[in-house]
Amino acid sequence: MYNTGMAEVKSRKVEQGEQTRSRLLAAAKSRFSSGGYASTSIEEVAGEAGVTKGALYHHFRDKPALFEAVLAEMVQELGKSAQRRSGVRAAREGSPRRGMARIEAALDAFLEELCAPEIHRILLVDGPVVLGRAHFNRVWVDNSLLGVRRVFGPLDDGPGLPASLVDPVSRLVLGGLQEAAHTIALAEDPTTARRELRDAILWTLRAIREQAAREQELAPVAGRGSS
Repeated sequence: MYNTGMAEVKSRKVEQGEQTRSRLLAAAKSRFSSGGYASTSIEEVAGEAGVTKGALYHHFRDKPALFEAVLAEMVQELGKSAQRRSGVRAAREGSPRRGMARIEAALDAFLEELCAPEIHRILLVDGPVVLGRAHFNRVWVDNSLLGVRRVFGPLDDGPGLPASLVDPVSRLVLGGLQEAAHTIALAEDPTTARRELRDAILWTLRAIREQAAREQELAPVAGRGSS
């Protein structure tokens, strides 16, 4: 009985700790997106979350650590959203279009969310400044690469990318998405800029896929020629 009671108390404490951390992340995201990193204080975040500064520092070492946790969570959610939307779009398409429909939907999801003012500010304006470009890129890639790699895996309408290219192409796309979001945000005509950049990225991906398909078709012929 004693051990069971202690386990229940420990479980409740863990759950309360997770709830407190979630409230802090939500409050920090709200503050960082509306006022920016520099104008947001620890006191404001703790107050909005309904906790003490001590509770905040129990979960996060300092303000930069809190910001990094917010950024990492946002990037993870971005990747999950792209996967969900790509799966829905692919399910609606017939077999000849299913693979590219999945890629197009994921690309649309990434661009739409990266261009949202609150996400753009945290991820692409304050992120590189607060964390430093090198560390920001690691956080961005580490938390989004898996989702992007899944989008470019085996496709129903033909071969996916060769295994050796999935990772580098995914990294290339992530870098292109960052630059595209910056360009769209600064463009006089954001709608046109977004359409053109989307088309450019898709054109590049189609070309890579077509080249991969040609090489796979030629591989058996080359194998027979060498036997």
